[in-house]
Amino acid sequence: MVFTSGARGLTRADVPLIGKGQPAATYTVRLYFMALAGDQPGQRIFDIKLQDKTVAKGFDLVAKAGVTQRAFMVEFTNIPVTSDLALELVSSQTAPDAAHQPLL
Repeated sequence: MVFTSGARGLTRADVPLIGKGQPAATYTVRLYFMALAGDQPGQRIFDIKLQDKTVAKGFDLVAKAGVTQRAFMVEFTNIPVTSDLALELVSSQTAPDAAHQPLL
């Protein structure tokens, strides 16, 4: 697994799924999130990208889950993978501070 960090923390994860010589496959990807205590709706808004394609735009975990500190799952189906699965959370803000950046 390869993680890429930026000035504001973890920005991308590449997870090896298919070895050399193996055929490409499609996957169902389930991501589990939990908002931190004190997070508010509208605080951490981000896009979710899989394989460099935006699969969820303007994702607001607290608004979706309705509460903080409870696991919340989102599922994406038919994600094509030829080697690594690339996951990226992209903040809606240009330069978010720690209280507004997405968390992985």
